[in-house]
Amino acid sequence: MSHSISMTDPFPEHPFWRFSCLVYQDRSLKSACLNLQDHLDMNVNIILFGCWLAANGRGRLQTTDFTKLEQLIAIWHQSITSKLRQFRQQLGRQVAANDNFNLISAVQQEELSAEHVEQLMLAQRAASILPRTRTGIQKACDAANSLQNYAHSLDVNLCLQERQWFADILQVIFNRVSAVNIHQLCGVTQ
Repeated sequence: MSHSISMTDPFPEHPFWRFSCLVYQDRSLKSACLNLQDHLDMNVNIILFGCWLAANGRGRLQTTDFTKLEQLIAIWHQSITSKLRQFRQQLGRQVAANDNFNLISAVQQEELSAEHVEQLMLAQRAASILPRTRTGIQKACDAANSLQNYAHSLDVNLCLQERQWFADILQVIFNRVSAVNIHQLCGVTQ
């Protein structure tokens, strides 16, 4: 996911996009998502999608669901989104001090649009998942399990730091659930 999210782009509005724009403003969540992306090759949109489903009472995603989600967006992500991210990062290294034409910002906006399209692709999968009544702790548990299932789908054995990044994400999204409970759900002992 890009470094700053704007609600202004030409694509259809969706509750998943609004959710992402809202929670991604938090520095700790953004940092945790980017760390998971950089260290474990987890897709930030898929991380947020699993959390959004859980936060809306739609339960947890299983390991096989994540494999299907990765396949669903693979071509778009590899051909468009990640290429724009790589180009923006390379541009930043080369012209950051002399970006008189705001090239980095322009590429970042295109990257953001690609992220939005990716989220719309993921959101289509949510249409068939009906919400149910869940408490805050149940929703947080669903999100924690979804994140762990995503890591499992990538054959990742989580270390303490990675579990802490999960906790950082969930603490922002489920801020009414105690930090102790969030840490327990993510396997982080305090």
